[in-house]
Amino acid sequence: MQQGMHLPQIDRINKIFIIVLVAVFILNSIFQSFFSFSLVPYIGLSFDSLVSGKIWTIFSYSVLPGGIIEIIFNALIVWFIGSELSTNWGERKYLQFMAAAILGGAVIGLGASALSSQSAFISGASAFCSALCVAYGVINPNRTMYFFFFPLQAKWFVAILIAMNLYTGIFSAGGVAYAFNQLGAMASGWAWMVFASSKKTKRITRKKSNKSHLKIVEDDSDNKPTYH
Repeated sequence: MQQGMHLPQIDRINKIFIIVLVAVFILNSIFQSFFSFSLVPYIGLSFDSLVSGKIWTIFSYSVLPGGIIEIIFNALIVWFIGSELSTNWGERKYLQFMAAAILGGAVIGLGASALSSQSAFISGASAFCSALCVAYGVINPNRTMYFFFFPLQAKWFVAILIAMNLYTGIFSAGGVAYAFNQLGAMASGWAWMVFASSKKTKRITRKKSNKSHLKIVEDDSDNKPTYH
């Protein structure tokens, strides 16, 4: 293997997320195959589920994958991109980003579903994974990502991802909620990044005249260094 190349080490949060994703997929597959029972009405997101009191579906929809291919790609994105972002940001900020992306995707996906008069359940981790791709593209715009087998700079990969979802949301008769769920997650994740970066900039500006190394450690405690 070429020196300096290595697989990213998966962190605790993303390891738990992938385990839950796989476990829910296996359980749902078993229930559907042997008992003709689906977890979708209990974990999937829709207006009816919220009205009936299933508030948890605002977040739980993100761990209900639609198929084996989807779960493989999503797990890889969470492992490779999510672990890098979590390591660089720290667990607390990464969890804030995750919550913002999943919740924002839920709200905008439901809004698009209502406007289009579609009542299908929203489910899957693709919205959160799309937000991860946007975050990675914003931070590392010139790094190489792969669109299927074609290498692209991250900024163009993200542009294509957004364009594909916009096309699906506008011109596809049955994919409005799914597409805008992803667009909502991407927009919400990006908005959180803008807010978090501006908040950090203000904090650093207020503290820039303080020479105490203890204050520096306190300010940067959630940005742990990465060792290779």
